[in-house]
Amino acid sequence: MDRDSRRLPAFGRDLLLARRRNLEPEVVHVLVGDDWTRTSIGCYLALRAEHWQPGRIDWTPCAGLPVIVHERMPYPRSTAPHATSLVERVGAELAWCAAMVELHFSNNERWEIERWAQFQRLDRPDRSWPDWWSDAHANRAARARQTYLGWLAGLRNERFLPIAKALL
Repeated sequence: MDRDSRRLPAFGRDLLLARRRNLEPEVVHVLVGDDWTRTSIGCYLALRAEHWQPGRIDWTPCAGLPVIVHERMPYPRSTAPHATSLVERVGAELAWCAAMVELHFSNNERWEIERWAQFQRLDRPDRSWPDWWSDAHANRAARARQTYLGWLAGLRNERFLPIAKALL
């Protein structure tokens, strides 16, 4: 699908403009559903269920950033075995560009997306990935997480190494 046919999530343009001004949020919160109430100060994107279609949302504003996807649906997640929620599908799309993706479900469960996919894989008789995840997703997510954690470690060293050297 070409980039021109995709659209930004709500507030995505604001994040793109901020990043062009070198304003990088620590984390991006993506609210999925009808309740767009913000729970804390921070950077938020939002998406209504009826506006989502596979591959039609442009998640580039989240590139290289950690993302938390919040389930804000008016109805509970399906309890049917192996049922896929919209939060899982949105998280899987974000995993292609984000540094890390964490899923926050309406029942207060919180999972890193790779761990959630692995958990669901163990629950399947044939040990296959859920339909929203693949080996390519797992490899990309692992590389992105390692790169991000390496950057954080370097940032921590930049901040604290001069202090440690001064104390010696």
